[in-house]
Amino acid sequence: MTIGGIGAAASGFRAGSIRQRNAAHNIANLNTESATRLRTEQVATRVGRSGAGGPRAHTVPTKEEIDLATELMEQRIAKGQVGIAAHVFKISNNIEDSILDILA
Repeated sequence: MTIGGIGAAASGFRAGSIRQRNAAHNIANLNTESATRLRTEQVATRVGRSGAGGPRAHTVPTKEEIDLATELMEQRIAKGQVGIAAHVFKISNNIEDSILDILA
C-alpha cells in the first residue's frame, strides 16, 4: 500500500467520523434548549513533495440553531466521505499490488 494512499484514506475516515459524530450529537440535542450546535470545519491538506494528503476536520461549537434537515445532510456527507476513503484505500492497495507484480 502506498504511503500517500494510506494517509489520504486515514484522513478521509477521520474526517467522516468527526462529521458523523457532530451530526449525531446535534440530532440527539435537537429539542434541548441549551444545546450547542457542533459544526464540522474541514480543509484539504498536502504533505511533502508528493502532494499526498487528505481532508483534515475539527469540531467548532457554535450558537447556531440546530436544524434537522442540515444534520441529516451532514450525515449523508459523512457517509460519502467514508465511502470515498474506502475507495482510495482499495485503489492504493491495487496500485501497490500492480507494482509488486511488475517488479517480480
